[in-house]
Amino acid sequence: MRRRRRRRRRRRRRRRRRRRRRRRRRRRGGGGGGEKKEEEEEKKKKKKKMMKKKKKKMMKKKKKKKKKKKKKKRADKQSQVKPSGAKNCRSRKGK
Repeated sequence: MRRRRRRRRRRRRRRRRRRRRRRRRRRRGGGGGGEKKEEEEEKKKKKKKMMKKKKKKMMKKKKKKKKKKKKKKRADKQSQVKPSGAKNCRSRKGK
């Protein structure tokens, strides 16, 4: 009988650094037409938000579906017939 070796996995922790950016707002066009300017700014903000959402969606990775393990059919206790693959099945060792 062969012994199985177990491998240990080490998890690495990643540290994230956050950068703070300072933004300076530039004001264009001296005076007058304030309403129009506000509308444009709102439009820009909306566009930016949309782009951010799009980027987030793109960055999201698709989750892999886990495969379901099939349960091995165990033989009835009365009959001594072992299922295939029982000789190397851990839970059935010594039975």
